[in-house]
Amino acid sequence: MRGKSQVARKTGFEVEPEQVNAALKPHQRDAVIWACRGGRQALHVCPLQLDIVDRLINRYSNPGDLVLDPFGGLGTVALEAMKAGRRGYTIELNKDYFRDAVGYLKEFEQKEETISLFDLIG
Repeated sequence: MRGKSQVARKTGFEVEPEQVNAALKPHQRDAVIWACRGGRQALHVCPLQLDIVDRLINRYSNPGDLVLDPFGGLGTVALEAMKAGRRGYTIELNKDYFRDAVGYLKEFEQKEETISLFDLIG
């Protein structure tokens, strides 16, 4: 997102991080700021509610199962599936959404693979 924000500043209007709803998750805040500054023409038209996705994944799949989302968007279902111990597979036609989804999924994988000092102590 950093690169997109720097490019977007040239074309859109200025929005400071303090002006964006603090209740949003960091990647959501970045997306709002980027879009306001002149990024992609519009944000995703149908963002999924995470609590609904979590309930469906937990109710209809088991740990280790493959969860398929044929209309992947920003990769919400695949990301939540990975958080719940499932394997996520997503399909998206829009290359911009797909690129963003890949970034979010890679970021999650890197966080999961990072070992902290507390992991080594116990």
